[in-house]
Amino acid sequence: MKPQRPSVGALALTLLLILGGLAGQVSLKTQGATSSHENSSNVQSQQNYGKLPLSFVPNVGQTEAAVRFQVNSLGGTLFFTSGEVVLALPQGKKNVRSEIGEQHIAMTEQDDQMESAPLVVRMRLIGAAAEAEIAGTDALPGVVNYFIGNDATQWHADIPTYAGIAYQDVYPGIDLRYDGHEGRLKGTYTVAAGVDPNAIRWRYEGNSGLSIDGQTGDLLIALGNGNVLREAAPTAWQEKVGAREPIETRYALDGETVRFEIGAYDARLPLVIDPEFEYSTYLGGLLGARGCAV
Repeated sequence: MKPQRPSVGALALTLLLILGGLAGQVSLKTQGATSSHENSSNVQSQQNYGKLPLSFVPNVGQTEAAVRFQVNSLGGTLFFTSGEVVLALPQGKKNVRSEIGEQHIAMTEQDDQMESAPLVVRMRLIGAAAEAEIAGTDALPGVVNYFIGNDATQWHADIPTYAGIAYQDVYPGIDLRYDGHEGRLKGTYTVAAGVDPNAIRWRYEGNSGLSIDGQTGDLLIALGNGNVLREAAPTAWQEKVGAREPIETRYALDGETVRFEIGAYDARLPLVIDPEFEYSTYLGGLLGARGCAV
């Protein structure tokens, strides 16, 4: 089944990202003291980044084979495989390389310096299809070039970019779409009529603890370095007579496993579940401390 086009809201992994894919790589500069005018310009630039759409780049050989799509960003890199999303967040400037599992992700030498000693956080779907079909959606006008190393046969040019990606039947009868804008990676689950949404379960790896904010209903993902990522409280709805009818939903924790707790809904109709993951709080502090510029 084809995934439905989500509304502006969607699933929850959230970053303050920049549209770095259009240049093939993102370059950051660590600056010293800045004037108030420069600080004001940096703040305005960061706000402008928040209005840019995310740029999803298909893997055509520029990184590990398990990766299907990636998003390059100011504060880190997202890698999408068949069953998980891997976020590499920078923690310092050292000459090291990011990894997925035991394998290295290809980087330029400059990326190697800037994305040093990353903190790797994984969102792994439990019981998801091992070979779910993933396709880019809504082609963007820009392309990406990866000119890594001196071997021209390993270079990759004119790679298309997309505003989103869609997993078809990530669970039987359940599609998943990711898209978003800078600062937010959104995902939308579309559950077919008669399909049990309780199949959707996931875990985070690389974190130090999970909790649910009692006031907002947000899922809080504590990191080993003291920072916290936030997965905004989910919303859900069904289309009835041309209008959206909201369905009560919230996160629930079974140990380290996260799931949705869904209220009463009409199982004869499709159900859309729309969480959102925010990295902007993590990256806001990082940007303020480092004074980064593109």
